[in-house]
Formats: sequence, C-alpha cells, structure tokens
Amino acid sequence: MLFRWSFLLYRMSINILLFRRDKIIITPVNSFIILFYLALNAFTFNIYAQEYIKFNEELVIGEELSSRKELLFARPDFIVTDSKGAIYISELVDKTIRKFDKNGSYLFSFGRRGKGPGEFQDITVFSINNGDTLIIADQFLYRISFFSTDGKYLNAIKMNPQEMLWPRKILQLNSGDYILGYKMENEPEIFHIYNSSFTQKVNSFGKDAVVIHDNPYVDSAAVIIFRGKIAVLKNNDILYSPFLYDGNIYYYKSILNKQWKLKYKIKGFLESKNPYLDINPNIKKYDHSDPPWSFKGYNSGNSYAAVLMNESRGLFILNNGNIINFTLIKHGGYREFGFDLFNKNGSFMKHYFMYKEKLRTDMPTDIPIYVEWKDKNDNFYFKDLTGYPKIKKIKIIF
Repeated sequence: MLFRWSFLLYRMSINILLFRRDKIIITPVNSFIILFYLALNAFTFNIYAQEYIKFNEELVIGEELSSRKELLFARPDFIVTDSKGAIYISELVDKTIRKFDKNGSYLFSFGRRGKGPGEFQDITVFSINNGDTLIIADQFLYRISFFSTDGKYLNAIKMNPQEMLWPRKILQLNSGDYILGYKMENEPEIFHIYNSSFTQKVNSFGKDAVVIHDNPYVDSAAVIIFRGKIAVLKNNDILYSPFLYDGNIYYYKSILNKQWKLKYKIKGFLESKNPYLDINPNIKKYDHSDPPWSFKGYNSGNSYAAVLMNESRGLFILNNGNIINFTLIKHGGYREFGFDLFNKNGSFMKHYFMYKEKLRTDMPTDIPIYVEWKDKNDNFYFKDLTGYPKIKKIKIIF
C-alpha cells in the first residue's frame, strides 16, 4: 500500500497541531506547528521468495464488508494480549478498546469519546502491565487511566501536561516501575522512568539515542511524532530502535539506583545507512506534480521534502532470549518488509524478508504492516492496513 504524508513545519508562538491519520491533535506548547496529511493510494505487494522465512497466519480479525460492526476497523492502532491470551485492540476513530478471546471471537468493547472517568479524547498509548491491568494514556486530558480485563474502570492519574505532550510508549519493568517514552523539543532525553503508581518520575535518559540527521525537520519527526520501538529484557535492560532506522539498535544496561547506561549499539542489516532520501528542497506547495515524497516541511521560506527508505516496525525479545527487529527497508529496487534476528548477546544472525514492493517513481512506496505486539508464546500481532484494516496473529517458523 502506498502512503503519502505531507509534513509542514513553521515556527509560531501558538499551539502545536498534528493531523495524525484521522485526528487532529492540539497540544499547549509554544513551538513548531506540525501538520500531517495522510492520503491513501492504490497498492500492491507480493510475497518475497529470496531469504524467505515461513510463517503461519494463525488468526485474522477484521473484515472489509461485514454486518458485524466489531469486525469493521477504521483506524486500529495498539494491540495487546493478557496472560490468558485475550486480544485487545484500540480503535482511534470511536475511542474504544475491543476485546476478543484467544480464538478471535468478539467479547465486548469499552471506552468512548468524552472527558469523564473511563472516557477519552485520545487513546495516545495503550498497554498492559505485568498484572493484567490495562493502561491508557490520553495526551489531551493529561491523564493515564487504568482498567481491569473485564473493561471495568479502576482509576486515573493526572500527569504533568508537558510530560503528556508526545507519549509514544508505556512498558512495565520487572521491578514494577514503568518506562514512558516521549521526547520534548527542548529536552534531550527520550526515556522516562516512573514509579509503580505513576506518581513520581525517578529518572530520565536516552539522549545518546537521538540521531542527528542532515535536516532538523527529520529529527523532529523522527523522535517526537513517530514511535520508535522499545523492548525490555528480564533483567530490566532496555533496547531501542529509532523509527528512522539507520541499522543501529541501542542497548541500555540497567545499573544501580534505577539508572541506565548505553552499553553498545547492535548492528543490523541495511543496504543504505541513510533512512531517508532528500528530494527537491524547494517545494513550497502541495501538488500532485511534485516528486514522490513521504513528508515535507517549510519554515520561514525554507522548504524540505524527503522519501522514507528505512523504518523500524517492531522490536521484541523472544522467549529464548534472541532479539527480533522488524524493518521496512530499501533493498535493490524494492522496499522490503522483514526482520533482523540477533542472538541474546546482540550478535547479528540473519536477515529475513517476508514481503516486497517494487520502488515506484510516481509516489512513495510503502508496505503498511506494523508489528504491534508479541504474546507469551512468541506469536506476533500484525496491524495490516493493506486493502482494509485487519489484525493478524502470526507464528514465524524458525
């Protein structure tokens, strides 16, 4: 599937606005105005045989045409599973969470648009902790809400508005603390550790994982807006793969007193280390005659446009300790979706392809598959937006 993102930045002393798929995000900060527009175009993609790895589609949730509303998705986003294998899917349009059993049968939905308890203005982040409590961060209401697996509202924590500006990920560590991923424009750190009740921020780190590219527009989009991928090891070590993938995964070692230190970078497979391609820097309007671009921006008369080449699409730790990083990369005349496999020590083992799409000259090339979750049995949950939105439970045959 082919996506076109328009990317507009210019400095003004008013709020930030972000058009993200179906929604407008307004956040109270004096900074850039950022506008995104997503236009869907025709698509095709094929299974790639070379370096191909076998996988089974264990389950598909979602239908193109159905009388059952619960199987029609407009903008599915986060996916989590609980300890019993039940599947939870967040839907951005109606601000709900849909629950399915482990076999894909619909059970119920909870949540709705609103400002009261159990309601949302935005499901900015959706996660689950080690005790099967569901966690939802709402950046508009500046709060984190907690629910039981039967959809019952438990409580909510009000957060500092600055800390809820761009939340991208919440994961619970084995210590009980939480890691919240977000990046403020004027602060260097991108990882923030909170206590088990979210009442205290105990540490921040990760400024050495902010990759400086050739253009500040790219840097802002890469660490503030798009979701980099985070994985937590059993010993609370943390792995991070930036959205704009340059072949590096950052390994942070857990040390004393809830501190983390960059230990090394894990090197993956890439044909080109540059995750994006500069195109005509003088584009100043949105026009279908423009060269193909993934995003563009301008500021004080200076304009910029680029095409994405390499992206991280999911980072996970397998039960045997091996590391798997799903990527969408340029390889030859194609963009290819697959993954790098590393052993538990971070040594590269092999790269596998799953799908490919021939690079086009008239528009950017994308394979709209995102790996949102891995369950306790090493099943992966793909958000597949080809044709119509659906969720696939995938078992990779190693």
